[in-house]
Amino acid sequence: TSQLSFEIMARDVEVAMEDLGFSDSDEGEEALFLEGVSAAEVDAVVDSDPLMKNIPTHERVGLVYDSRMEEHESDNSNHPERPARLRAIFRALEKNGLAQKCVRIPARAVVESELLSVHEADYVQLMCNLNKYSEAELRSMAKKMNSIYLSPGSSSSAMLAAGSVLEATERVCRGDLRSSVCVVRPPGHHAEPACAMGFCLFANVAVAASEACRRGWAKKILIVDWVYYSLPRIPLSIISFRSL
Repeated sequence: TSQLSFEIMARDVEVAMEDLGFSDSDEGEEALFLEGVSAAEVDAVVDSDPLMKNIPTHERVGLVYDSRMEEHESDNSNHPERPARLRAIFRALEKNGLAQKCVRIPARAVVESELLSVHEADYVQLMCNLNKYSEAELRSMAKKMNSIYLSPGSSSSAMLAAGSVLEATERVCRGDLRSSVCVVRPPGHHAEPACAMGFCLFANVAVAASEACRRGWAKKILIVDWVYYSLPRIPLSIISFRSL
């Protein structure tokens, strides 16, 4: 059976640093840990372990990472779902030698027809065109949602996140890879069919599951979601929305 791609979610950048053994005395290493990750650096790091070259690609793990998803950003530089979270996750994978063992999967933007397998049309139009609104309008819009912020770069980031999870899912289901890790943001396991929620604009996981069934990539889907706070997990309204 194929393994459905999953998203890595960090609880918070500071907590992630503690888990990796960073302390207040590690300021120099911490700064390196959170500095930007260029596309050239990702290319140089991912799939650079020479010991992996003799392992067939279909037996390996794919990795999606693209710094363009950092364009979704809040006015609050200490927000737990901030661009540094993406960099922290990649640096953690690199520090532990895991990114080097993965096969890189190129990020791609989702297309609106794919989003419609889960989300309502008016909502898709709105979320895909946030760059047309002023920052004041985006702040007003976000205040009506649960635990959401919006910026001019939110649409492109969210479309990349959802499309990348789809791309990784297809490659796993097709047998090109054994499994995959999607380091994407904004995350995608709380959004409802017509409402953003819990840092999530699109339901990336549900969209991937729905498309996998619709396109015949998989017959059955198992979604395992670790959540330690009070927001709903993969919303039941989405799971039943298209009879997954």
